[in-house]
Amino acid sequence: MIAALVSTGARLAAAPGTAVLCWVILNGFAIPPMGRLTWAAPHDAGRLACLLAAAVIGTAVARLARACAAYRKLTH
Repeated sequence: MIAALVSTGARLAAAPGTAVLCWVILNGFAIPPMGRLTWAAPHDAGRLACLLAAAVIGTAVARLARACAAYRKLTH
């Protein structure tokens, strides 16, 4: 959810960086002991993939909303 919200103001090329940043925050403060980064391959790869998908979807939805608003502005 946060990855999608953060990526609404970004370009699509920034989605991987947004996903990695959200994963670092999630992994560093929410899942293992506080402040300790770990890598559990199957679980963290899945989390990273979900965060990347959320970032891409958030960016795409924001871009489509802006495009629709610009189209309405031009046609009315």
